[in-house]
Order: sequence, then structure tokens, then C-alpha cells
Amino acid sequence: MNILIVGIGSIGTRYFKILKKLGNYNIFALRSGKGNNYHKERHKGLSSIYCFDEINNKNIERVLITNPTNLHLNTMKKCMKYKCPIFIEKPLADNLNSIYSYYNIINEYKPKITVGYVLRFHNLFIKLKELLQNKVIGNIVLSNMKVGHYLKYWHEYEDYRKVYYSQKKLGGGAIRTLSHEIDLCLFLFKKPDNVFGVVKKISNLEIDVDDYAMINMEIGNMVVNIEMNYLEPELIRKGEILGTEGKITYDFVEGIIKLTKYGIENETVFKYKGKEYDLMYERQMDYFLNNTNYTKTGDIYSGITVMEVIDAAEKSNKTGKRVDING
Repeated sequence: MNILIVGIGSIGTRYFKILKKLGNYNIFALRSGKGNNYHKERHKGLSSIYCFDEINNKNIERVLITNPTNLHLNTMKKCMKYKCPIFIEKPLADNLNSIYSYYNIINEYKPKITVGYVLRFHNLFIKLKELLQNKVIGNIVLSNMKVGHYLKYWHEYEDYRKVYYSQKKLGGGAIRTLSHEIDLCLFLFKKPDNVFGVVKKISNLEIDVDDYAMINMEIGNMVVNIEMNYLEPELIRKGEILGTEGKITYDFVEGIIKLTKYGIENETVFKYKGKEYDLMYERQMDYFLNNTNYTKTGDIYSGITVMEVIDAAEKSNKTGKRVDING
């Protein structure tokens, strides 16, 4: 299988390593040549190209788009000529209006497009979804989710001020870069009816994007709160879900789910530690390579819904009012 990776920064390199582990694939990387992440030893076995013309005579069977967020959709359009499944790293785009301008070609494209929300492939969240579907805590009434990590600590080998997630022009900001939790809302529950949001920069980080976002969503009678930030001294990704018959808490970093039923003293604990973090990326890539139906694992339409929530939260931040989500 011939695979094209567009953008070989830190996330593109991660997928390259996974692809090498999963099989004997011919992997090409379309590079801008401007980055400093490329190393001969680290990328051994990777064929570098610098323009699409260099690969026109290859039979490309899968495409991974891992360049800066603001380039995703234009790159997607160029790669549609290969008529193969396309993987786009999250988020789908830097703004909702740009998505709408591509909507017709997205609908007409027959091979499937998936968006890289990898937490759907982690066993902790797979188990969490199973527990909720089995109504172990009854009907869900409230969920609180939180994710954050101090931006300077993300990749200490890089200048945090120069990476894409620190720059508005490249589609950065906490609400976009940490949008996994919005996708988890779709994965665990469903599309929200409306959104209230606070999206702003509150720290002294030298960036021109939001470093804090709070989203309050209504889904029928259920309320979901999501907090995202670039400020936590240690990585945090955890949450709680309250139902009519009990409560579930999860801690992604610790790899733990705790189930507490009302009126029962003992809690049930599920643990997911060790290599699970790396395995979720491998599961995601394996599924992308061997399937063409991405509805359950995050197709382009769920990626669009994430962007609709982000757009609504930013509009709400400006107006101070709730914003309805259409459809």
C-alpha cells in the first residue's frame, strides 16, 4: 500500500512510526522544507517529496493530512484526486466558514474522510461508552470534563511561541487544539442543542490565541460542562458523569474509571495503564487502513459538528448569550 503523509511535524512523525510498525508500507511525506523536525535516522524509510507533481505517478491508497490546521481543507481538496480514504488530524479546520465553502465537494467525495480524534480508540473511553449505553447509572443528567496542561511543557524541545497551536493564523488555541473533549461529548452522548461559552486568553503566555475555554452545553435535559486550558502545571484529563442511579468518574492520566451506585458503599474500579496510550494510536491507524466506514470512529461530519460547537462557543463569548446548534 502506498501512503502519503502531508506534513511531517511531531504528529506526522508519530503516525509515520506507527505505520512502520503496522506493516511494510511505502510511505511518502510531502514536506514544506521549512520545519526542523526532520531527521534522517528518525525518518528512515520515509520518501520525502516537496510538491504534489513528484507523486503523480504513484498509486496513492491512503492519505494522512497532518500539517497546520489552517491548511487542512485546501490540502484535502488537492488529495481528493487520489480517490482514496483521507485521514485529517484534528481539528478539521481553523474556522467553520471555511468548511462550508468546501461542503459540496465533501458531500460528493465517495471515499470516506475521517478526523483524528484518537480518544475514541482508548479502552478507557470505549468502556465508559459501554457503561453509559448499559445505563449502569440510569439516565444521564450532568457531565463535567476538564483537560489542560501548561503550554511550555508540551514539547520542551520546541519554542512554544512558534508552534501552530500557539498561533491564530495557523488555527491554534486551546478550544481547537484540546477539542478532543468536544468530540467525546459526541461519542459518549450526542450532538448538543445549544452552547454557552467563554473563550479567552487569561495568562501571560506569549501567544495570540485563547489559553482558556469553558463550554456549557444542553443536550435535551442533560447538561455538559467542558473546561480546556493551556495552564495546568501537570497534565489533567478527567471528568465525572452523574445519572439518576449513580456516578462515574474517570481519570485518563491515571487510567482509572470509578463507578459508584447510589445506596451502595463499594465502588467498582476499572484500570487502564501501561501501553494503552500508544495502543490507541495504533488502533486508530489500523482501523483507518483496513476500513472505509468511519461513522462510529469519527467521520468528517462529526468533525464538522465539533467545529460547529467551537464556532458557537466563540459567538457566545462575544454576545454573552447561548447559541443554538443547527440540525
